[in-house]
Amino acid sequence: MVLVGYGQLGVTIIYLGIIVGIANICLLAVLLKSFMETYRDIECRFDSGFLYFSTFLLLQNIISLMFIILPILLPFQNITEWSEIPLILINLLQLAALISLLKIIRG
Repeated sequence: MVLVGYGQLGVTIIYLGIIVGIANICLLAVLLKSFMETYRDIECRFDSGFLYFSTFLLLQNIISLMFIILPILLPFQNITEWSEIPLILINLLQLAALISLLKIIRG
């Protein structure tokens, strides 16, 4: 990984990124559960939009975390070849999440 070249600070940043990623996933799972419970009670289109939005955001965070952990588990010779793939996937998921949020706002 690129940050490993920075020594202990780089390794610390990588592990901090993993911890933050896991915390984001846990929070998004709680939000998703809350939105599902609200949607079951009310069945409002507004809540269904939040369900889509939080689902796409959860997928984005899972993919981001995988690409942080993957180079630690399977060191690649040239990490720059792999750096574009997670960015494309993350941007696609963000686009889907933002489109669903825009649909919520526009009604």
